[in-house]
Amino acid sequence: MINPVTNGSRFRISFTSWWLVWALVQVMVVNSYGASLQQSIIDSLLCNLLLAASCLLITNNMKYYLPQKERYWYVLLMSVVLSAVWLWLVRTLLKLILGSDTSYLAFLDKSIYIRYVIGVLMIGCMGILSLLWYT
Repeated sequence: MINPVTNGSRFRISFTSWWLVWALVQVMVVNSYGASLQQSIIDSLLCNLLLAASCLLITNNMKYYLPQKERYWYVLLMSVVLSAVWLWLVRTLLKLILGSDTSYLAFLDKSIYIRYVIGVLMIGCMGILSLLWYT
């Protein structure tokens, strides 16, 4: 039987490094659009922690359920649904935490589509990588 992809120390180091770099990039991007540094850090940490958890969830799911041939749409469907749940949770929490700043809330509303697309791509890529690993 193939070892789970999440068991190795190389995976943990690579996964953690990737999300730290991605979080730093998001801090810089959000900050460049006018959010304060504190807002950018909170936004980035919350979004990326939940997105990383979603990626681990789909990887763990692939360990126990691999779609049969011609049913790879399952990975796409899981990515779309899990991204929608992730985005709803992130948006709700960010509005609760940073809801007092109307300019940040306007930025959050304007960036909702790009956040969703990034979520679908990240979760989808992790699903495909897991599918390849376990087959």
